[in-house]
Amino acid sequence: QLNSFQLNSFQLNSFQLNPFHLNPIQLNSFQLNSIQLNSFHLNSFHLNPIQLNSFQLNSIQLKSIQLNSFQLNSFQINSIQLNSTLFISTKFISTR
Repeated sequence: QLNSFQLNSFQLNSFQLNPFHLNPIQLNSFQLNSIQLNSFHLNSFHLNPIQLNSFQLNSIQLKSIQLNSFQLNSFQINSIQLNSTLFISTKFISTR
């Protein structure tokens, strides 16, 4: 249980989790100003119940995400606010 959680800056160059199990998660308030992930690898990720009352993200930058297995049994969100989400993508422009 978390009543309040605030992060001003969060940077990960490499993040690897082989097994990750969370049985109950409850968040009353969760605020992130900036997240940057260069590489994120999850082999197995299990979440049984998640409840979020308020979730605010000012900026998310993800360069690469790889998920082999992701399972959610119950997921509830009352409010989400996203000011800016940036995903690196490739655009193809053809000229004649």
